[in-house]
Amino acid sequence: MKKAIAILLALAVALSLAACGSGAPKQVKKVRITGAKRSVVLGESVALSADVSPDDAADKTVAWSSSDGSVLKVDGEGVVTGISGGTATVTATAASGVSASKEIKVDGTARKMDMRVETRSDMDIGDGWVETIKLNRRPPEETYVAALDYLFEFYVKYTKPDEEPDGDTAYGGTARGMYRVQQEDVDNGFTITVDLHMKVSKGKYAHHSVDFIFTPADSEP
Repeated sequence: MKKAIAILLALAVALSLAACGSGAPKQVKKVRITGAKRSVVLGESVALSADVSPDDAADKTVAWSSSDGSVLKVDGEGVVTGISGGTATVTATAASGVSASKEIKVDGTARKMDMRVETRSDMDIGDGWVETIKLNRRPPEETYVAALDYLFEFYVKYTKPDEEPDGDTAYGGTARGMYRVQQEDVDNGFTITVDLHMKVSKGKYAHHSVDFIFTPADSEP
C-alpha cells in the first residue's frame, strides 16, 4: 500500500512539473500609453508609446486606432498627426484585448508650417553682396508654427563691407516687415514679401524683394 501511494505521489509531481513546463504563453494584462501630449496643432506629429505588462508577455504588440480620423490620425507605430480642430481618443489595444486610451485635442487655430525664402531683383546688383535675412530676429528655420494672432517679424539687409561707398559703387539696403497671422493663413498658408530699394553703381536703384513663403506642413508645397 505504501509503495502504491509513493508511486502515485511521484506521478502527481511529474504531471505537475510537466504542466508547468508546457503552460500557456503569458498574455498582456495591462497597457499604458506614454509620451502623449494633451494637445497638438494642425499638421503636428507626435510619437506615442505603449508600455505593456508583464514584461515577459509572449506577444507585446499593440494595434493603434483613433476615434475620429478626420481630427487625429494615428499610424501603426503610434505616431499621431493633427488633421482638423477638435478632440479625438487614441487607443492602443493588445492581442489579448486589453487596451489603454488617451484623449488628445487638436488646436485648429495653429498649424505647423514649412517655410522657405526666395529672393528676386529687377536688375543685376553684381557680386560681393552680403545678404542678411532674419525671421523673429534669428536666421530662418525650415519649420514654424503659425498661430492665430501670432506676430512674425521679418528683417532683410544687403551690405558690401569690402568696399567704401562712393558715387560709382553700391549702397546697401535694409527693410523690415511685421505680419499678424489670420485664421485663413493658418488654414491655407501665406507669403510675406519684404521689399527694399538698393542704390547701385552710377546712382541707379534696384528694387529687391525677399519672399517668406509659409506652406502647411500637411500639404504638398
